[in-house]
Amino acid sequence: MEGRRRLQGPRGAVHLLRDGSSIANFAVVSWCNAKCVFCSYPDAKERKEVRLEDGRRAIDALRDLGVAIVSLTGGEPFLDRDLFDIAEYASGEGLIVFTGTNGTFLTPATAARLARAEVQGVWISYEGPDAETFDRNRGVPGLTEKIRRGLQFLDGAGVNAYCICVLNRTVMDVRRFVDHIADVGYTKVKFDYPMTRLESSYLGFSDWSNLHLSAAEMGSVIDQILELKRERYRGVEVLNPTEGLRGAARFWAGEPPRFPCFAGEKILYLDWNLDLWRCTTLPEKFGKVWEVPRERLRRIDCNRCYYQGVRDYDGLYYFVSSMERGTDALMAGHAFDAARSFLDPHNVAGLRSAIELGTGGFA
Repeated sequence: MEGRRRLQGPRGAVHLLRDGSSIANFAVVSWCNAKCVFCSYPDAKERKEVRLEDGRRAIDALRDLGVAIVSLTGGEPFLDRDLFDIAEYASGEGLIVFTGTNGTFLTPATAARLARAEVQGVWISYEGPDAETFDRNRGVPGLTEKIRRGLQFLDGAGVNAYCICVLNRTVMDVRRFVDHIADVGYTKVKFDYPMTRLESSYLGFSDWSNLHLSAAEMGSVIDQILELKRERYRGVEVLNPTEGLRGAARFWAGEPPRFPCFAGEKILYLDWNLDLWRCTTLPEKFGKVWEVPRERLRRIDCNRCYYQGVRDYDGLYYFVSSMERGTDALMAGHAFDAARSFLDPHNVAGLRSAIELGTGGFA
């Protein structure tokens, strides 16, 4: 193994993306202990978790595929007994590691363990305008207060924490929502887009009526988010790139995308069976992660969804790919082709996203 890389937070993430590396969302458990109305994990039949030996093997395979950032997700990741050891192994192998939780298992001990594993960021999901609505939609009484305490534990351990909010009709007044999460203790938020159907093994979707937002509703809520992002209202950072938010509004309005989706090339999904998928939306499974040759990782022409962890960064991936193509062309002596890639006008939006991420946050 090469010398261990320790690249802090968002700047490290952008640096690695600039090097042409990719991101894997690794679901280490197949179920959850909450009863969220916007998710299908409460109905999951499987109760599987990735144990340390398999986790190490998967991390090694991901690294060989060019993955530099891994997000350990679920289900509820903290249900995996080996989560912290898997995270520590990935960090030790030079990967940037994120993970998250619904907040039920946050204690001073788990916060300290996350810090020791050098986890770069922990999301704690929250999507409600007040504690009563949120606790009810999560099916966990008193969860807001647990999260309030958990944020204090993470801060005390020096672990970067942020909110992830799935957009739904209960949070259409975004200013009110940010007021509430700021009072809970959040200082950063990333908005995720409503998913009502996915065809991989990932179950982060549901047919809850409040997830079925019209183009007008999505346009309105995104306009509010952009305004609060510019204001940095209540001191809360909005982590979504501006171009990603605008792309979501275009998608819901049925307009063509400015940038292609890079799922299957820059973004991968790995599940608890250690099967690698093109993405969470499509049923295309590549096979066991250690059996997948790197040359299979190519994007396809798809605009079927606007899944948050992929499409928000389309502009950034486009910029990275343009730089890669330009560099390859230059090295091959094709100066005209190199200039065409480097000077592609679409790169401006991607560069803007890189600057936003490098100075604000990465999730």
